[in-house]
Amino acid sequence: MNVEKKADLVRGQIFLWGFLLMCVACSREDKLLPKVQPIAFRNIDPDEFLHDEWYIPYYLKNFSTLANSLTDTGQYRGYINLAVWRTPDVNKPHNARIMENILSFVWFYTNNRPWNPYYKDPALRKRIEAALTFWCNIQNDDGRFSEYAPERWSLAPTAFATKFVGRAIYLLEEGPTIDEEILTRANASLRKALFISFTDSALWAHGRNFTNQYENLWGGAMMYLKHHKDPTIDQLLTNRLNDSMDEFQSPCGYFYEKNGPDWGYNLSTHHSDLQVAWHFAKGTRLEDYFIS
Repeated sequence: MNVEKKADLVRGQIFLWGFLLMCVACSREDKLLPKVQPIAFRNIDPDEFLHDEWYIPYYLKNFSTLANSLTDTGQYRGYINLAVWRTPDVNKPHNARIMENILSFVWFYTNNRPWNPYYKDPALRKRIEAALTFWCNIQNDDGRFSEYAPERWSLAPTAFATKFVGRAIYLLEEGPTIDEEILTRANASLRKALFISFTDSALWAHGRNFTNQYENLWGGAMMYLKHHKDPTIDQLLTNRLNDSMDEFQSPCGYFYEKNGPDWGYNLSTHHSDLQVAWHFAKGTRLEDYFIS
């Protein structure tokens, strides 16, 4: 082989390797999530905030940091890798409580206010889709989620998911929305979480002793039923509401936490649970469960 042919062969090999490396790089870039841009306060008029929106600027300032904390690639793609909702020692991919912050993403994405540049933001949409996909992926086949260890399926991460991620799904169905297949899958995961929580005897027994956890299901189910005609979930919700009237409160009125009173839970988490539920029960056949 003469020198010219050898040179052509070497050039061809270099071109081939360069092309392959470019393909790998492009493939990696396809998987990377677009960055959510930091807020530019110079473009926002302070008078655009309503009186009860006084707290919003702090969250606007920090929102891009939270949104961009999503893992971009690999098996944990879509995981919120930033300790803001739980302490760093438990901020792990198996902990479904972390993913409740999907609601924060969706709140900015769907909230049409003059001060909100993240409304219908394409980059934020991609990150919401990745986060919901990851959330679906970490769910057990029967509908439960884990919190403190891999595959340690339990009530709290399952029931809280129905209220927080359920609210995110509810907002997306009100619009603006996201990829239809991802939203459909998220709804299926939400229904599985509701069904197992209403039907599993072990989850019910735990919920009777830690009622703040179980009560998340009231609002979670009613939000789901607002957009989906589902007689099975509707009946299961009614059945458990009936059961809870005798099982969740002591004769003197406090809600059971580890078989006794916990005024912190009574005045905070229960208030949140019941406030969400009342918003959807008000004016319906279910309202008497919450005002009687």
